[in-house]
Amino acid sequence: MPPHKAVPTLRWLANDRVLYTVCGVILEELFFGEQGQWEQLGHPVLTPRLQIVRDVLCNALVPKLQQELLNTILERDEAVEATVRFTAVQLLLVPGVTRLAVGHFPEPFYAPVLSAIADSAAQLQTLDLRGVWVRDMHKFYLCQVIRRIHTIRHLTLRYTSDDEILAIVGKHCPLLETLDISGSENISDPGIRSLYEKRINDEFKGFNDCAKTLKVVDIGGPGAQHLPVGQVSLLLRFLPNLTSLGAFERTGAAVQMLFEEDPTLRFNLIYLHDLYSTKQRMEIIVRSCPKLQGMYLDCPKGSAVQIVHQNKELRNFKVHKCRWSDIEVALINLHSRLRTIYMSTIWGTVDILALAKYCSNLTRIEFHGVTLISTVPDLSTAQTTLIFPELRELFIYRTPVSPDIFGTFLRCSEVLEHVAFGECNQISDQVLSDHIASSSLDHLTQLWFGQAQQLTLPSLQVILEKCPAVTSIGNLAAWALHSAEISFMKMQLELSNTDLTLHDYGSLEQGEGFIIILHDDDDEQQHE
Repeated sequence: MPPHKAVPTLRWLANDRVLYTVCGVILEELFFGEQGQWEQLGHPVLTPRLQIVRDVLCNALVPKLQQELLNTILERDEAVEATVRFTAVQLLLVPGVTRLAVGHFPEPFYAPVLSAIADSAAQLQTLDLRGVWVRDMHKFYLCQVIRRIHTIRHLTLRYTSDDEILAIVGKHCPLLETLDISGSENISDPGIRSLYEKRINDEFKGFNDCAKTLKVVDIGGPGAQHLPVGQVSLLLRFLPNLTSLGAFERTGAAVQMLFEEDPTLRFNLIYLHDLYSTKQRMEIIVRSCPKLQGMYLDCPKGSAVQIVHQNKELRNFKVHKCRWSDIEVALINLHSRLRTIYMSTIWGTVDILALAKYCSNLTRIEFHGVTLISTVPDLSTAQTTLIFPELRELFIYRTPVSPDIFGTFLRCSEVLEHVAFGECNQISDQVLSDHIASSSLDHLTQLWFGQAQQLTLPSLQVILEKCPAVTSIGNLAAWALHSAEISFMKMQLELSNTDLTLHDYGSLEQGEGFIIILHDDDDEQQHE
């Protein structure tokens, strides 16, 4: 059976109590207090009572705890009123807070939220403003924030950056290591240069501190298609410690352009995303990027994929729209060096046994639209069944999963933790019971089926009996279960204090549209 809910720690109880007390005080003062004060535009200001509360919190809690409370409130953007969240920023963003993820606010709150951050004097090292899409009318306040966060190391400004903002970042953020400006459309050559150049009266005076510290500049996303490769290549040339351009899909082309100008150049990239790679470009990447650990090839041409094994440090491989025969050649020559693999829209049939033979050390597999077959013998010997002995995460989407494929993957590892299948309409209660009984799923915590029209209540009971660590099961709305059965099981789990969440999103007809992704955004791998 799944584990019981742990007894809350004193720390958790204290944090929870303070969290609800702070929110309660804010609500009472703003909406029911006699001294509630609001600006002309409808934004609350700190009343004398709230100022006293802020002083009490500063004296009672160390900045790290205030930081934890503030970010917890801000991340609940759907459950907590924007007015309360904004007031929490005023109350809890104090000197000593180093990390702030603002979350999503309505547009009328952009200016006051940014002003509160600028006035806080907090020594922020991480600032995430992805939920604040700044327009021209708000740019002044964003620039004011950037000018005052000299200690910042990780800054996220998605969809909002332009040349002026980049110039301010380059001038006032001397310790910056990670800059996420993905999706920004109004970036040009002068803005990119201002990140690393020091200019006085438009005259070049050397390189600024940012040029030495920047390691990741995510300049990809929907707004990056118009950026000329030559402009982005400037970052590769003049940022010596750059390890990734994030989701910029022509990084390989930028490397090739610089290499053709100077074949002696070497780059410190550890992640590369490239579109329409050719064999010639891949040979250049191998020579000029010796530290490459992760690669995403989108629509590679010809035999470019066949030589990726020449990247000696390659451990994480992603490929989209490619022939399996080309990938197979690369995997053979990689000699089990890969730790994670992602394949999407692959032409040809992928044999699981062949994949295991070439990549036996995989810890993560993700397939989208990949035709699979299993030639694994149905034997019970550990040598045969544990074809991926280190596999922990498995995701198969947009591919009908047959009983053989289902059983092969459940038996492939004894350390599986996260498993998600898309379409499992061929899996019956008996098939699931047999395969789970012959598998070792002691570490499985999350199990998801995008669509399973034959699975009923007995299948759920088998999972509960055979998976002692499972804490998340879904999508029960796409099973052959009645809503009353789901409600009954949820009630039983609640009464028995079982630490298990049963998810039921959408309906049976909506199928894979309600698959919940169990892992972080793949773009995060680019910053590791």
